[in-house]
Amino acid sequence: MNTEITDNKAERGWVFYDGECNICTGFVRGFGAALERRGFACVPLQTGWVRERLNLSEDELMLEIRVLEVSGKVRGGAAGVLLLARTLGWALPLVWLAKIPGVFRFMDAAYRWGAARRYCGNGACKTAARMPCDENAANASGGAVLEFALAVNRPSYLGAGARNFRDSLPRLLQ
Repeated sequence: MNTEITDNKAERGWVFYDGECNICTGFVRGFGAALERRGFACVPLQTGWVRERLNLSEDELMLEIRVLEVSGKVRGGAAGVLLLARTLGWALPLVWLAKIPGVFRFMDAAYRWGAARRYCGNGACKTAARMPCDENAANASGGAVLEFALAVNRPSYLGAGARNFRDSLPRLLQ
């Protein structure tokens, strides 16, 4: 199998994103130039050499953004986003926040929840077999942030029987 990287513009690594996802391509339109200035090349997951290099099933390949460092290490999901955030000065508070115990796990769960619903904005969900869409899916990430803020600031929001935020997290991420 040929896993040779054919995009040599990257000094620090490659950002692999879903080229068929409006959210993902919007991310690249908004941040791609800044990431390229910092040594990261943005390449769709659908690119042949990317598929070969990652060697994942189709479903697994499209689960999340992935960042391939020049060292060969691959980071996906929230870990990949945080790696990129480290290079953007204004995003460093997100990196610092992730160091608080439990916050990275929440970020990762929120990322995966949103990523599984990224095609659901118009009600036509390509990931229906894995995660059915609901009528509020277009507001999914905002809803998760609101739920988190309510749970942290109003303990009564956690619901009956929940002693703390951790007990109620599975309900909040449904």
